[in-house]
Amino acid sequence: MPIDLQGLLLRFLQEGEVLRVGGRRPIKVDVRVVAATNVRLREAIAAGKLREDLFYRLNVLTIHLPPLRERSGDVELLATCFLREIARELRREMRGFTQAAMAALLAHDWPGNVRELIATVRRAVVLADGPLIEVSDMRLEPAQAMTAGHLDANAQLSRNSGAARPRRSSSAEREAVLHALQEHRFNMSRAAVALGVSRATLYRMLQRNGIELAQQFLVRSPELAVLDD
Repeated sequence: MPIDLQGLLLRFLQEGEVLRVGGRRPIKVDVRVVAATNVRLREAIAAGKLREDLFYRLNVLTIHLPPLRERSGDVELLATCFLREIARELRREMRGFTQAAMAALLAHDWPGNVRELIATVRRAVVLADGPLIEVSDMRLEPAQAMTAGHLDANAQLSRNSGAARPRRSSSAEREAVLHALQEHRFNMSRAAVALGVSRATLYRMLQRNGIELAQQFLVRSPELAVLDD
């Protein structure tokens, strides 16, 4: 916003009045103002692009929203919500994401934040051939997409690891993950509880250990036909 317009906005915030174009009497306005920006405001003030008095007038209560890459636990919830909305908008019968597709979403850095996630889900809904989103439908950057070997859900798994929670990728972590998955019949929520981690963390453990499950991740939704995983 140009500096001169910033002055007009500041006056409105201070006096709570506006004057219509061609009007003669000011009009009282009782509103609550919410401002959002991705600009570093202190630097903008130093560069003369933002009035300091306007900054302090607006800066009553600040809410910092971290980027999506720092809120990996939100990716699954947001992707599920956007899938429902976009599927309804485009009149597609979509049930959810495959295991590999969800793992790829969780592994992505999301430099474009929520807007990039919305665009990715919309693209996937348009390109999907079936009711489940595949990794190829999302067209994520190859460097960010999950690349992992296929694991047969009925493969023989080691039972010697117990339900420990290793802190980094290792053979012990891989065995613990595989053991928990088999013990809980590949139910991701129960396996995560057994390992003492969140579902998002479990997906990252799958990714860094090169594990890709044959079973599918299905979205829980009252509006869409949904099966429990």
